[in-house]
Amino acid sequence: MAAFRILLVEDQTLIRIITAEILRAEGFDVTEAWDAEEAGRLLDGIATFDALLTDVQMPGVGDGIDVAVHARRRNPDISVLILSGYAPRLRARLAAFSPAVTYIGKPYALDDVMGMLRSLVAAAVPPGTSSPAQ
Repeated sequence: MAAFRILLVEDQTLIRIITAEILRAEGFDVTEAWDAEEAGRLLDGIATFDALLTDVQMPGVGDGIDVAVHARRRNPDISVLILSGYAPRLRARLAAFSPAVTYIGKPYALDDVMGMLRSLVAAAVPPGTSSPAQ
């Protein structure tokens, strides 16, 4: 089976690099974006993603919720994890998603993110086959 593909959207460079490296070390295929515009271009490209991990507040046009909406338009089944400290009206904006998105507050423990990703992988992989992060 191909590696579980993740689009990681985080404007804080150090957080993005560390998170991406840990995810790669666990066997995930990670593509990085630093803002909503770059994420949109990647989502519109030829690559497909199994999961989106995105911060909410970021510089430029759009935010992580906009990225999640865009991702779901392209792929209604993509798993979305919102990783954020504070964003106004966040809960109300997240309630509009179906299927639901997962919210993990900052500062977050990478173990929590990894646990969630392992659950997503386990749900996506038929019994008896292998996958990353197992």
